[in-house]
Amino acid sequence: MKDALQILLADAHTCSRIGLYQVLADAGFYIVAEIGCLSEFDTLMTRDQPHLLLLASNLLPALPASFLVKLRQYHPETTIVLLLDDDDDLPLRELAEAGIGGMVLKSESGDAIVQTIRAALAGRTAISPELWARMMALPDAPADGTQEVLLTTQEQQLLQHLCADQSNAEIARSLHLSRKTVEKRLTALYKKLGVKTRVGAAVWYLRRDK
Repeated sequence: MKDALQILLADAHTCSRIGLYQVLADAGFYIVAEIGCLSEFDTLMTRDQPHLLLLASNLLPALPASFLVKLRQYHPETTIVLLLDDDDDLPLRELAEAGIGGMVLKSESGDAIVQTIRAALAGRTAISPELWARMMALPDAPADGTQEVLLTTQEQQLLQHLCADQSNAEIARSLHLSRKTVEKRLTALYKKLGVKTRVGAAVWYLRRDK
């Protein structure tokens, strides 16, 4: 079990947790803990230090983006994948830019959920196609300066490779750079765009060029 990718499963609905547990176990993941409320959340995150947190939207507080930003600050080594309900009325772009590793709908197949998790753990842009479509269909937010950001040719290349779902290692090979150089440039780019992760950067770039 020590070599298996470890997941903390957080969902308020017991039946949903049972089904997800089986899907994850069948895929070879190890569920270190499962919780249905946030009362023991911090304790378990600190104790288990999971590779990934699979967090259902029914446990998100009133200000979900702020909660996720703080969660990333306290547990930077844990990848966060959100599991959303079809009828959720959540700020998808804000959630994507809050530092999460991926998003997938609970109604999607077990294979889609597993693929999203694996993509997030591999450092890829892990948002299911259906959620991408929903985000792209959202009306533009009020002007906040985002459109005024000028990208260099180098930055556009990075974003194009990132949106092509390439990992940092793949981007490095494509641009004939070291992986550390790619990571350094992406970090600087995230800061320039005002986002936290590659997911947020991809959403920013695709919305900008829509």
